[in-house]
Amino acid sequence: MVSMYLWQKIRMMRENKQGIKAIARTLKLSRNTVKKYLRSAEPPVFHKREYARKIAPYEGRIVEMVRKRYIGTRIYEELVAEGYRGSLKTLYNHLSRIRSEEREKARSTVRMETGPGEQMQYDWTEWEIDWGGTVQTVYIHAVVLGYSRLTHFSCSATIRQEDVMKALERAFAFFGGTCRTLLMDNGSQMVVENRKEKGVRFNESFLMFCGLYGIDPEACQPYRARTKGKVERTFFSLKERGLRGKKVSDWGSLENLLQTFTRTFNQRRHQTLHEKPVDRFEHEKSLLRPLVPVDPRRLYEGEIRKVSSDGYIRWDGHAYPVPMRFCGRSVWVTVESGIRLTVWGEGETPLLTHPLRTGSPDPLPPHPEHQEAEPRRKKRREGLRARWVGRFRERFGEEVEPFLEGLQEATGPNFTWHVSEIVELLERYDPEEGRRVLREAQACQGFHKNFLRPLLRPECLLPVPEGMALPMGASLTRSLDCYGGLGEEVCHD
Repeated sequence: MVSMYLWQKIRMMRENKQGIKAIARTLKLSRNTVKKYLRSAEPPVFHKREYARKIAPYEGRIVEMVRKRYIGTRIYEELVAEGYRGSLKTLYNHLSRIRSEEREKARSTVRMETGPGEQMQYDWTEWEIDWGGTVQTVYIHAVVLGYSRLTHFSCSATIRQEDVMKALERAFAFFGGTCRTLLMDNGSQMVVENRKEKGVRFNESFLMFCGLYGIDPEACQPYRARTKGKVERTFFSLKERGLRGKKVSDWGSLENLLQTFTRTFNQRRHQTLHEKPVDRFEHEKSLLRPLVPVDPRRLYEGEIRKVSSDGYIRWDGHAYPVPMRFCGRSVWVTVESGIRLTVWGEGETPLLTHPLRTGSPDPLPPHPEHQEAEPRRKKRREGLRARWVGRFRERFGEEVEPFLEGLQEATGPNFTWHVSEIVELLERYDPEEGRRVLREAQACQGFHKNFLRPLLRPECLLPVPEGMALPMGASLTRSLDCYGGLGEEVCHD
């Protein structure tokens, strides 16, 4: 058989009107060979010679022993006992081909596309991120709707079962509903055991979570992550486009980073669907199952804490403010994703959420209601001060203003109390007597009521009106001569 090159030359020379003898002389071929390839329009085909393989009769037996997990030398010994005369290397080459075919068969994937509202997929991964100059490990959760590919990302500081369920709840709220099934990995937070010969045994608490939301859980095949490939592929995009090289300072900034990436990721054109996930979600959202209210106390572990009289609870040595109306009452406290501390009252709605503080206890944080009450207390103090100063000025006039200034300087924070005491004392006397005493006290720098009392003249004491009660503990000491005139008037009547 001639080569393809000679066959092409024969055809070309014949097309150029050259004779068979000339072609044979030029290419150094026989005339019969030239005639053979000119008669057939088909190019020459090389046929590989078939050899009898010594291992061929034992291929079925080899497959049986491979399934029993025999090692290569054991298989060789068994074959030799059965009459095999080939070499060990030949057997090893055959075993290599068998294992390669098995790997290719295992990698073969059947793409599954689900209808709207039928399936969602969940998974998590860990990532090390620059956290204010130090490297910290965080856990990223992803939930993907199988039909629209709409994706939700969230984060947590730990990867407990409560963290997984909380990540799913946040995704449900983001989607506005749930799908019929949830496909996930075989993590211990969700699956106790998954064996091909026995089936799947789910975690009891996770089964309760799925039951409350009306979801059918489905675990993927062990060691075959591609079963949930829709959610697996999202992590590569998140890490390479959203997290690598980024720096955060706290959990709030990390959550903002994930929210921004989520919006961008859901607006992209999907390479397989050739549509944007947000556009396909418009067809899917009406087919999602509506969310049902679930009491979190049935799902998450928490502890009871009693609120102190000043409106604080304690957790790991740190104080957290709660509404003052709960003082002396018990509240339920949970930790969400190792990030936030949530305080619950009697209902299903949390009272408030605080960032979880770790490390050594911090100073007592300010209480919002305490801060709101301070302006009211200040306003009351200022109103009380203005009322007593007003009474003082109304009775004695502006001419004793220097006394008020001196009293303020001498008494400081106790100014209001001293003014009230002096006003109550001097209101029992004639106003002119009061002004006289105040001028003398100003001259002597005496700014206490006990300094003013000896300066008052008994004859200037005003009569007590009928029915007027004296202040608690007060007494009047006066000369009976001041009633002389009143007695004469009564006698004349």
